[in-house]
Amino acid sequence: VNGLTVLPNPDLQPETGWNAEIGAKQEFKIAGLHGYLDLAGFRQEYKNMMEFTFGYWVPSSVKNPTAFDSLLHFGAKSINVGRARITGAEITAAVDGTIGKTRITVFGGYTYILPIDLDYDSATSGGTYHGNILKYRYEHTAKMDVQADYKKFSTGISIRYNSFMKNIDKTFQSELFHDIYPTSHTGLYILPGLKEYREQHNTGDWVFDYRISYELSKGMRAAVIINNIFNREYMGRPGDIQPPRTFALMVSVKI
Repeated sequence: VNGLTVLPNPDLQPETGWNAEIGAKQEFKIAGLHGYLDLAGFRQEYKNMMEFTFGYWVPSSVKNPTAFDSLLHFGAKSINVGRARITGAEITAAVDGTIGKTRITVFGGYTYILPIDLDYDSATSGGTYHGNILKYRYEHTAKMDVQADYKKFSTGISIRYNSFMKNIDKTFQSELFHDIYPTSHTGLYILPGLKEYREQHNTGDWVFDYRISYELSKGMRAAVIINNIFNREYMGRPGDIQPPRTFALMVSVKI
């Protein structure tokens, strides 16, 4: 993965688990608008949960490892984190109808999860969050899309939200070799500036995309698409900066 080593784990145990979900869906019609509302709750439990963890995985066969040995064995390794429980709820809604001569379509959803490490140990967690939240999870996610169609014109906006990712591997925010040489100060980082970035961007991310199109002829449409309208700087995962505001012109033809 971009030059990062993925190390084997011969002691890895198989992961087992179960999940349950209950929900209800209700359709409705109001003032010419048709839609539905979907509610669901779920729970997942795991034993020997497997999770990729980044760190220094110098094997015990290497005696008196040097800094080079540590760097050589740095990477991602799948390990069993123990028991885990993920509880959550989701709501989804959609509305479709006509207001005057304009057709309106709205779709949206919100998901909440509580991802818990049931065997959490602060001494061995290796995460940036001092609590039992599993790493690399968004507790809150939401999305919405609104589109309006009038004669040959269509326009729409989509909105996405991810809450702050509380827990990631501490190694990404620590100086090189700090995990194995706590008193060392190299001034070098795997991802320089990540800690400061996360401190400044700790409220989650709202991302807006916009589109407008026109039907040139039957089966042919031209569209202008603007992604990340407000040029939000955000990450999908540590070090994975997402694209800035982009403009695209698209012509589609149905054959």
